Amino acid sequence: MLTMGSFKGKSDLDEITALLKTCEAVEPSDKWPSVSDILMQFDAPSVDQQRDIRLWEDADGKLIALAGLMIPSEKEKVIDGFLWFRILPRARVDALYRQIIAWGEERMGEVGQERSLEVKLLSGAVAEQKEDIALLESCGFRIERYFLTMVRLLSEPIREPQLPEGFTLRHLQGEPDAQAWVELFN
Repeated sequence: MLTMGSFKGKSDLDEITALLKTCEAVEPSDKWPSVSDILMQFDAPSVDQQRDIRLWEDADGKLIALAGLMIPSEKEKVIDGFLWFRILPRARVDALYRQIIAWGEERMGEVGQERSLEVKLLSGAVAEQKEDIALLESCGFRIERYFLTMVRLLSEPIREPQLPEGFTLRHLQGEPDAQAWVELFN
């Protein structure tokens, strides 16, 4: 039997940290936020710790899953809530995934009613997570975008860039370049 509960604050942090480290040890990669990133997210002004974070415990009261929603506070026409979650490897079963997704859907429904706006629930998986992708698709999710991670060996020489005629490459000049940089960035 699983129990879902709210984040209780500092008293949960040791168990959460242990869960995150166990998950990272089994699935090491940069596809998940770090422990410090997740814990920092808990303190973000837009996070309602009682409503946007959920913990699942097994029958023995051991933490087996953690989920959270990143819900932008800005006023948009459609609110994109991003559901992230971590589940201990021994506890990864469809029923738990579905409970987490159902909680995310319910919470985003509340947000939509409170703000009188349309909401979307987003989540993510990497290509190697075939089971996660299939489960998300079976719950009505569809692929919206892809990200590409590129790698380059630094043991090989780096070629000088070949710029088109009339272009130069230089370091930012501080205040004199600030406005041009902002315009380019935007």
